[in-house]
Amino acid sequence: MADTCALFTQISLGLQQHGWSRVLINQIGMAPFSPDEQQWVARTWLPQAVANGGYRHGAIIVSPNVFVRLATTYATAQVQDLAITYRTFNFETEAVRWLLEQPLGPQ
Repeated sequence: MADTCALFTQISLGLQQHGWSRVLINQIGMAPFSPDEQQWVARTWLPQAVANGGYRHGAIIVSPNVFVRLATTYATAQVQDLAITYRTFNFETEAVRWLLEQPLGPQ
């Protein structure tokens, strides 16, 4: 949990410090989130990253691991009331192409 919080906190700081709004999430090889990590990402980190960090677009390269995909589905389903758009991709080139089409900073 501590490593997950530290990583996501650094992502938020990068978004804030650089005025960015886009994140590429490559889940290939990622371990599934624990239930506590899922809750923290969905209920704490995401709302704060959108409100304070300017996070607006996430391109997710999907994992072959069904448990990683389920955890991601849970977290992204919690953002329906937030000003953020997620898209999933099988290939990094497609994800990067879509992400680069999105505004650089928060709108």
